[in-house]
Amino acid sequence: MSTNNTKPSRMMPFSKRALGVAFLLVGPAVAGLLIRSAGYDTAISLFAVILANTVILWGFNLVDDFIPPLIAVVISVFIGLAPASQALGGFASPTLLTLLGVFALAAGISLSGLAERYGLIMLLKLPNNPFMQQMGFVITGLFMSPFVSSSNSRTALILPLCKTTSQILNLPDRGPAMTSLVAAAFGGASLFSPMLATSKSASIIGLSLLPRQVQNAYLGLFWLKAAAVVLITLFIAQALILLRLQGDQRPARIDKSVLLTKLDALGPVSNEQKLVMIALGGYSAGLLTQSLHHIDVAWISGVTLAFLLSTGVLTKKRFRDSLEWPLIFFLIGNSCLVDIMDYVGFSAVLTDFVNIYLGFTAANIWLFVGACLVVTVAVRVLLPLNAGMLVAFVVLLPLTTAEGLNPWICLFACGVFSDIWFMPYQNSAYIQLQSAMGDTFNSTTFLRSKQWLNLAAIVGMAMSIPYWFYLGLI
Repeated sequence: MSTNNTKPSRMMPFSKRALGVAFLLVGPAVAGLLIRSAGYDTAISLFAVILANTVILWGFNLVDDFIPPLIAVVISVFIGLAPASQALGGFASPTLLTLLGVFALAAGISLSGLAERYGLIMLLKLPNNPFMQQMGFVITGLFMSPFVSSSNSRTALILPLCKTTSQILNLPDRGPAMTSLVAAAFGGASLFSPMLATSKSASIIGLSLLPRQVQNAYLGLFWLKAAAVVLITLFIAQALILLRLQGDQRPARIDKSVLLTKLDALGPVSNEQKLVMIALGGYSAGLLTQSLHHIDVAWISGVTLAFLLSTGVLTKKRFRDSLEWPLIFFLIGNSCLVDIMDYVGFSAVLTDFVNIYLGFTAANIWLFVGACLVVTVAVRVLLPLNAGMLVAFVVLLPLTTAEGLNPWICLFACGVFSDIWFMPYQNSAYIQLQSAMGDTFNSTTFLRSKQWLNLAAIVGMAMSIPYWFYLGLI
């Protein structure tokens, strides 16, 4: 009697990519047929196919984030769904100039060494206290947010300072002090994304979809005023989290003579750094006084870009290699996709959907903000941050027009709630942080602390509603 020693075979699970390819083969066709069977015309059905294709490519990470909207635009033009003047309108909009100026300024700050110089000076000036030094990172991110519109860019600027500080302090890997320092750096880079229109690139795109009078009102400091309650809530929550992460352990204090040595090694402020400071000062002054002179932010950004290029701060090579071109194409591609959606009338489909399933929320601001939370968090499970925010905003925007709500509240709510995330894959800046810092911090403790910030964002939004009544926004 022979014994069969063959172990029972187990089915190999599908990889996420294989599952995505399977969805890609059937999902767009199903979406198109469903829309067609609901009585909508051919153009809307074809756009449903294109949109489903885009979402699946995003959701399963089958290609880089900037590619799906470009594919959608090319297909739309190729099949005649929209004329090139409409489908490519985003590339001719002032928004492109705004993005180029902001990213060019961020590149100049990094490449000139101004970020490193500032970091060393900051550590020298701050009290020799771990909590105050960590809050220095948070405040640095706060000041960066108005003119560096990508959390990835802010993370890239702050991380070298974080590494330098940890080396000077000789912090033990995965200890409370190191985890707290990393949390401060990441918080500074990402916490204040909803601060101004220019603090998050998707907010710039979203604002461009609103009426011109709304854009003019919120491109300046009024956005900051209206967002004040959320920002203060997040700031206080971040400070309390850093104190909790630090615990009872008292890390080593910085030897400021080491900082002075490093600062002396940088030499005097270079001409290039002076030029970047002039560009930064001019851009900041123009942005902060926009409500007085009413010059479009796009033209302020354009002047900044021209200054950096003409003075040689950004050479041809630097301009080619240092700007975040994939992110720029991603954002402009999304803008073009929304323009096509409006042209073919797919917005009517979204209006029907939200009126049927979410229409009851539009008459009550509390319910509407709750709807923004549910929709944005749900969409962000599948889509990257900027795409998720824009898709949620476009879906919810018809509710504001139907009931006369201020559309800025919808944009701001989607911006705040898009920063709520639970898993690492949902936030590219965190993946960037992991890549740079490796296993030097306790990721489990870090991610647990992030959930308190998620809660703080929700609390801040709820507390903002009475404040918005006071401002007359509701």
